[in-house]
Formats: sequence, C-alpha cells, structure tokens
Amino acid sequence: MGLLNRIEEKGKANSAESAAATDAIVTDIDRMQAIVAKHGSMGLKDIAVILKADAKRVEELARILDKHGIAELYYPPVGEPLLRKTGTAGPQRNAFKKPPLLVTMGILLLIAIAVIAVLKIYGVL
Repeated sequence: MGLLNRIEEKGKANSAESAAATDAIVTDIDRMQAIVAKHGSMGLKDIAVILKADAKRVEELARILDKHGIAELYYPPVGEPLLRKTGTAGPQRNAFKKPPLLVTMGILLLIAIAVIAVLKIYGVL
C-alpha cells in the first residue's frame, strides 16, 4: 500500500504543477494591465516598446481593456493616446456645484426684502 500512496501523491503533485503552469500564462493584456496598475497612466507607444509589440496591436488591446472597464483609453486633443487607470480623469471643467434650490430661493427672498426696505426708506413705495 505504500507504493500506491506514493503514486497517488505523485499524481496530485503533477496535477498541482500543471495547475500552477496554467496560472503562469501571462498575456499581453495582463502585462498591459499590470503596467497601468503600476504607473497609473502611460502612452500607447511606450507600452508598445515595453511589450515589444506593434502599436496597432497595443491600441486594440487597450480598447478591450477600456471596453471591460479595466483601464481607460484616453485620446487627448494633442499628443498620443494614453492608457490609464479607471477613475483617474483630471478635474472636470464644470466642477462648480450648484447650491440647493431652497438656498437659492432663500437668498432671492432676502434680496427682494432688502430692495423693498430700501425703496420704502427713500419713499418710492
């Protein structure tokens, strides 16, 4: 029975090694995701140099990452496209937050009362 146990243990070890080997497969998409996670954002040309791949291929893979929400593909008005972490967009132009309607109406009411008071003081009303 000792021999049978050794064979079963060896089979389990081989299956564990084969499972580890399948986990060790790293694709270009995995590498791109790791680059973006490490650096925050990087130009597609720079990623292509690191991956030693064609720029068009890198852009295709970046579109896949963008489509699935893993990373964001950003095309600035000037310059090369960037692949960046999701949620790292710069400040938005309309960052001014509107005050609540109740506050706005209260301020307008106070202004109207002040105008009426001033008009009564000068005898216009």
